[in-house]
Amino acid sequence: MNKSDKIFIAGASGMAGSAIIRNLVKKGYSNLIVSYHSKTLPEQKDLPLKQVQINLQHQEAVNQFFKQTFSIRENAVDFVKHTLPPELADGIDFSTLALEKGSHVDTALAEHFSDTVYTCQLSGIKIKIALLFEHKSSPDNNLLFQLHRYMGNLWENSIKQKQARMPVIPVVLYHGKIAWSPGTLISRFKNLPDAVKPFIQT
Repeated sequence: MNKSDKIFIAGASGMAGSAIIRNLVKKGYSNLIVSYHSKTLPEQKDLPLKQVQINLQHQEAVNQFFKQTFSIRENAVDFVKHTLPPELADGIDFSTLALEKGSHVDTALAEHFSDTVYTCQLSGIKIKIALLFEHKSSPDNNLLFQLHRYMGNLWENSIKQKQARMPVIPVVLYHGKIAWSPGTLISRFKNLPDAVKPFIQT
């Protein structure tokens, strides 16, 4: 991690958050974004921090913070560069990264996600990157089905608006304490006959 990379620290006014911030500043990290619940951070007022007041127990406030943060193009570029596999990120022309207006989250998905979508050029073709903030803090075996619904909504909206359909790379921000790899859609079905597998989208 570079000393200039953005680092977000939640609960900055607590004992653990304060200790983490002091340690990072001492080591030379200078691009810290911190959230806090109280109105002031007296112990940290002289530190090089970008402070945002947010109640992490209030879902709507968290959604708004997510959308505001990742609607800033610079933040999205940093996040995508450090999150996608290098073989994928290296092919993206980040100068073409552009925020798309609106949302593709319908009423049924609203309890699961909020989204921010960008378009860009990847190896000569136009694609969309959907950043999805996942509302739960524990693994959910239904995630892959929810993703398919979301991507279907996105393409359906493109059809309605008479726009070209583009490949979509969904990136889910999972904030649980337990490590989790959701796998592929076909892994959600057990004991599938080989003859059925070609009909299941992976």
